[in-house]
Amino acid sequence: MKNWSLSSRRSALLVFGLLWAVATPAWGQELDSTSVDAAAAEIASQLRCPVCRNQSVLESSAELAREMHRLIREKLAAGESPEAITEYFVAKYGEWILLKPEPSGINLLVYLLPLAVVVLAGAVLQGRIRSWVRTGTASRKETFTMVREASQATDSVLTAENEQPGSPTGVPARLSAENERWLEEALRE
Repeated sequence: MKNWSLSSRRSALLVFGLLWAVATPAWGQELDSTSVDAAAAEIASQLRCPVCRNQSVLESSAELAREMHRLIREKLAAGESPEAITEYFVAKYGEWILLKPEPSGINLLVYLLPLAVVVLAGAVLQGRIRSWVRTGTASRKETFTMVREASQATDSVLTAENEQPGSPTGVPARLSAENERWLEEALRE
């Protein structure tokens, strides 16, 4: 390997320094352009396309949306803040241009109305369920009352038959006790 002389080292260092000085501004410009594009995409994603209305300026392929996106990039490159650019478009098109409206005034309904509907639906459903439970409980009591009366009628018939000669004794009493236990268990449920 050759030994480099002091002058060749200086020459190599000078060439390297010049290359670095020339390349650095180009890299800085590329990074700056990338950050401007990212900021423009962020702003464009928050604005509604005036032609498509269901798409953001970023998503839309309409000519007007592309022009708006270009204008956003130009304004960012000129040094305007994202808030100032958004205010520009709101002033030009109105608040409907924002995909996510500010939660103030009448726009507050957009945020509160779904919550109110859910709460109201829950209250109505709770009232209906309570009504169904009350109706079910009342009809069960009526049913059990009818069963008790039928059981008593059956017991009286069986008692009358039991008093006839030749019938087994104790059958009506056993049936009556089983009916009473069943009825008590059903009422507990």
